[in-house]
Amino acid sequence: MRVVVATYIHKKFDAYTIQANCVQRLQKDFGIIPVVVDSIEFPFPKEIKDRYDFNFYSYKNRPLGEKANFTASMAASYDPDYIMFLDSDDVIDNRLMELYLSAMEKGHGFIGTKDLWFYSLYPRRAKFGVFGYWEGYKTNSFRATGMGKSISMKLLKDINTNPFNRRVNSGLDGTMRARISKHKPNKHMIEVRKNGGFCVDIKTPGNINGISNFPLEYMDAEQTMTKHLPKEEVNAIMSYAERMKKKKAERNRIRSEQANLKK
Repeated sequence: MRVVVATYIHKKFDAYTIQANCVQRLQKDFGIIPVVVDSIEFPFPKEIKDRYDFNFYSYKNRPLGEKANFTASMAASYDPDYIMFLDSDDVIDNRLMELYLSAMEKGHGFIGTKDLWFYSLYPRRAKFGVFGYWEGYKTNSFRATGMGKSISMKLLKDINTNPFNRRVNSGLDGTMRARISKHKPNKHMIEVRKNGGFCVDIKTPGNINGISNFPLEYMDAEQTMTKHLPKEEVNAIMSYAERMKKKKAERNRIRSEQANLKK
């Protein structure tokens, strides 16, 4: 099975290396083809491109839908059987990749997940260090989460290799669902936790969406991730979280000093 893992990104290079470590593992263990599109306005630092043996491209960042469609077209140029869209702050484990591959072998047109975990580092949208699991939607719902959504090349060709509304800057998953639904695809939703898989959406400053509206079942972030991910990947995630915590504390200290000076 020939699979491209496609990612588009704007800035957030420090956080991106967490996802890149995941993709590098999938590349090594499953032979996936990584395709990454950064922004012309903010291209990748050379050290990141040198660190990862990925296929890098650049495109303007707005409108985001146009950039996402460009990413799809670049991924399609590698003649895959499927394209998996993995956001720059998403991480999946090998077990979930196995579940995706099993669904791909059965020829499903669209494959998504029903549930996922969140690790939020953005205190304005969720308490720092919150780690939760979201039950998602009803069993018969087509509205899969955005995590690792995968589309067959046959279905992608049916929608002219443009799975997203090119004019939008948010809500891309919704535009993909709308376009795909018109073709009544053979779809498959993976129940991640029930089948022993794991995927985490790491919410960092600059995310379009937070998690404040989701009903969460809280759990220990490091303990949970350690059950599913390599130790070095967990360490990288926790180190990043600690850096974000220190940056927030420093910003608060500066604001407090500035406020006292004005008194």
